[in-house]
Amino acid sequence: MLRPFAGLLIAGLLIWPAPSALAADEPLPLTYRLTPSADGLAVTLRFRGDRRKSLTLDLPDKAMGEKDRWRFLSDFAVNGATMTAPDPKTRVLTFAPGAAVTLRYIAHSAYAGEPDGKDGNPYKGAVVRPNWFAALGDFIFATPRGGDLWPAAFKWGAIRKGWTVATDLDRPGAKTVTDIVESTLLGGTDVTVYRRPVAGGTLGFAVRGAWPFDTAAFADTLARTVTVQRGFWHSDLKGPYLVTLFPMLGMGSSGGTGRGDGFALYGTPDTTEAVLRRIIAHEHLHSWIPSRIGTMHDGPGEPADYWFSEGFTEFYTGRTLLGAGLWSLEDYVADLNDKLAAYANSPVRNAPNSRIVEAFWTDSAVETLPYQRGMFLALLWDGRLRKAGRSDIDAVMFDARDRFLRAPAGAKPNAAENFIASYEHVGPDLGPDLKHFVEDGETVLLPTDLFGDCAAVRTTEIATFDPGFDREKSAADGIIAGVDPNGPAYAAGLRDGMKRIKRIGGTDGDSRVPLGYRIADSGGERDISWLPAGTGRLTLQEVVLAPEMDDRKRKLCVSRMAAGAAAVR
Repeated sequence: MLRPFAGLLIAGLLIWPAPSALAADEPLPLTYRLTPSADGLAVTLRFRGDRRKSLTLDLPDKAMGEKDRWRFLSDFAVNGATMTAPDPKTRVLTFAPGAAVTLRYIAHSAYAGEPDGKDGNPYKGAVVRPNWFAALGDFIFATPRGGDLWPAAFKWGAIRKGWTVATDLDRPGAKTVTDIVESTLLGGTDVTVYRRPVAGGTLGFAVRGAWPFDTAAFADTLARTVTVQRGFWHSDLKGPYLVTLFPMLGMGSSGGTGRGDGFALYGTPDTTEAVLRRIIAHEHLHSWIPSRIGTMHDGPGEPADYWFSEGFTEFYTGRTLLGAGLWSLEDYVADLNDKLAAYANSPVRNAPNSRIVEAFWTDSAVETLPYQRGMFLALLWDGRLRKAGRSDIDAVMFDARDRFLRAPAGAKPNAAENFIASYEHVGPDLGPDLKHFVEDGETVLLPTDLFGDCAAVRTTEIATFDPGFDREKSAADGIIAGVDPNGPAYAAGLRDGMKRIKRIGGTDGDSRVPLGYRIADSGGERDISWLPAGTGRLTLQEVVLAPEMDDRKRKLCVSRMAAGAAAVR
């Protein structure tokens, strides 16, 4: 979801099929091998030629808002075949049936130095440094066109002395080219790997560098999260799971991406355990949403369904953290209120779904919108089912999952459409809501009694949220910038050029809560805080827990808000 100046080499072969044993229309077994090196990651892909006589390979190209990743690959060489390049992102190998074909290449770093949080998500390509590397499979591996489900093997090459490496491709059992692409790989001199038992397998946590929290204890939190989420989905997924984590330069940036049977995390050194805990819960849920609910649109149109794939994942992130006991009721409500405040303040809150398709990868506000919109729709639709006494949204998701698993391999349903069909089997027609809230972008408002007597949803009008300075630039550079001389931050004493040490207060989107930072200038260190109230007005919804709940009431409310996730606690 990167590299400075090194490379990747893929090599390998263990068992060859008998010469000419494979017909031209049958899958072609491939073997990949990756050998990290200080100078680069050298590369080899091996297979036995069959009667098709040629193979078209697609090089890493565009995804996650990046493109032309093939430009980081070089030094292509082939034995047992001839090679042509009809375009920069394609290689065609021509061979005789039964020929032992070996393709080698180097994958160079996509980064001139250490990745920096101020540059955004590290999705350009692999990171390769003299003493460590990190990569995702789709950054580095050439793949056969149309061969996503072909069998594929993976092996590490020689590992340098003093290095530790980890990948989800180390798991036993058969693999496909898709597994190779959907992999995460990490290695280096300061990589530590923790192992923890989880439901149906073992969790691996591979972490590089030092962090401001106990990484061994964090491995325990990871294991608890995976176990509860697998239990919630009735353990229909088993096997090992790997989480990789590496640091970036700068401040205030973190994120991750799901990898099927693992996920890749990154963050700046100030990233807290609480932030990563939430990211982990979100990313692990992608093993089911949308992966086991349905397919997604291909290509540029994929964000059209992010209200479901990302928004519903947000909804279940809170549910499962609460159900796992990793969040309290107060934590759950605080997170929900943060999301409601951010949604109320969003400059694109009422953007149509077509805008999300156009600008998801280029506009940070648009990128956030489907997460918010889908989460609130899940809450709204779950509440309607419960109020009508018609099951709940958990049962709908389980039904959609089962429908997807029963569907033939060539006829898997679209994820959002599959969910809608399952919902409308027990609940009302979602067509009007989809038109108003998804297509047209109308504001989603939660009903007052959504959580029964556990909490009330209140609607109020407050001042718009105005921090008074450029928070993104200041967080990235560590220097206060963009202070508005007519804004509340300037009035409190904040000035351009001050060193930003850390944030000490505030709730994003809520102008009623003082925003504060510890800063340093020629006068030394001190704290500055102010009410981030702008001149405009906005309508804000917030959830307020019922007061003075006893233990019995709290347990009942956890069961209501976490639903099925609470049953596996």
